[in-house]
Formats: sequence, C-alpha cells, structure tokens
Amino acid sequence: MQQFEVPGRFPSLNDVLRIKNGVQRNRMKRELDNRVAWSAKQAGIRPVGCCMVRVGWLEKDARRDWDNVRTGMKFVLDGLQKAEVIPNDSQRYVLDLDDWYGHDKGNPRLIVQIYEEGEPTWPKSRCLRQK
Repeated sequence: MQQFEVPGRFPSLNDVLRIKNGVQRNRMKRELDNRVAWSAKQAGIRPVGCCMVRVGWLEKDARRDWDNVRTGMKFVLDGLQKAEVIPNDSQRYVLDLDDWYGHDKGNPRLIVQIYEEGEPTWPKSRCLRQK
C-alpha cells in the first residue's frame, strides 16, 4: 500500500454546481487535479497497474454532508492519472473505491491510499478481477 496526503479541502458538489462559467469550472478542476498529482509526485508514489483507491476525507468541521465531500474523488482519480500513477481511471485499472471520513480543524486534508491488486494488504478480496 502506498499513501500520501493532499493539503486542504476540496469543493463539495454544491460548490462545483454553483460555478456556471465553464472556464472557471475548468480552471478549478485543473488546479485540483494538479494538487493531487503534485502531492503524489512529492511523496514518491510509484506507478501501479490495477488497484483500489481509498481516500480519507478530513474536514475542518461537520458542516458539509459526506456525499457532497466525496465528489472530490473525481479530482483524486484524474490527478493520479495526471501523475502517471495509474494508466487510466477506468474500471479496467481502478477496481474499487473506498472512503473514510473524519475531522481535523487545524489541518483539513485528504489521505489517499493506493492498494495494488493482489498485494498482501489488499483490503477487499471481492474486487479481484475474474480471470
């Protein structure tokens, strides 16, 4: 298992939907993708083939619903692809997604864990592909 942290909070689904201007929305997505990619590269995350991605969403408080927070998974997967950690974010390579949630008022962040298919710490045997 490989792990790295991405500083700060990601926008909720409501935040994303409020942006009507396509240029602004694209700029925001690019910045978030780059934040994930940069964090993965800084942590020395090596490329993987098939994997499971688990994200811990540490929010500063309990004001946002978890389903709104989880919208950031799109940016996490796109950032991993941009950093060349995963070849593609399709179901062919990302076999499963998992989340956990918590609060850290002084240090909101994401904790991204990448499990390669078949490694001893693989937490979910149900998502191994059928041969």
